[in-house]
Amino acid sequence: MQENRLREAVSVCGELNSMFPTSGDGWCASSVLACRLGNPEKGVEYVNRALALQPANPRFLIARANALIRCQDRRGALDDAERAASLAPSDSEVLDMAGGICKIGRAHV
Repeated sequence: MQENRLREAVSVCGELNSMFPTSGDGWCASSVLACRLGNPEKGVEYVNRALALQPANPRFLIARANALIRCQDRRGALDDAERAASLAPSDSEVLDMAGGICKIGRAHV
């Protein structure tokens, strides 16, 4: 059931991305959904579109770091997490997510 709901969400995001291709949030949401459905490579592709629109968005960097971890690119994930933390030094959510990624990344780099 949950996978069906995720696939429905992918379809909706696809429609929204077609209607609003300059919305980084839409591409980032598509990235998260792709990763949840087991396609982190597609997740990286989508979040790269978001980052092309807003390259200094720390939440997009965290999303890419998560996708990269799933693609076994721990060095890239670590770089993105560290950059996100430096861009949002007072955002506790970003710092928490970046810290978790850094812990995983450093353990395996």
